[in-house]
Amino acid sequence: MLEAISDAATQSRTQSAVARTQQSEKLFYVVAGSAMLIATVVGFRLFLGYGKGFRGGEITRQIVSLVVVHVLAMFSWIILFLMQSIFILNGNRRLHMRAGVAGAVLAGAMVILGSAVAISSARHNPGVYQP
Repeated sequence: MLEAISDAATQSRTQSAVARTQQSEKLFYVVAGSAMLIATVVGFRLFLGYGKGFRGGEITRQIVSLVVVHVLAMFSWIILFLMQSIFILNGNRRLHMRAGVAGAVLAGAMVILGSAVAISSARHNPGVYQP
């Protein structure tokens, strides 16, 4: 009888430790998503605050709309990542999975948009990238 009680207590402590570890892992992604959002705001600060490009240079009018779409896609992807992390933290796995499809689409768009912005910027304003 005492052995059964001891086993139950040990199992309960093990389950509690596992639950705490899982909750910590879930919280990690919320913190990481928040840090990514802050890093994105810092990375785009010149554009958001002053409409400036790389190294504070002017954005050529030929690519302004492309840069705006890139910024919107980037922020959408980061915010979606943060929302998905919150969904999991709150136990809403189904909503997390549905939002994941949009995240995959946005991630693909980020690769295309980032490349297009870099190429267009170098083509229309190569002087900005000279050392």
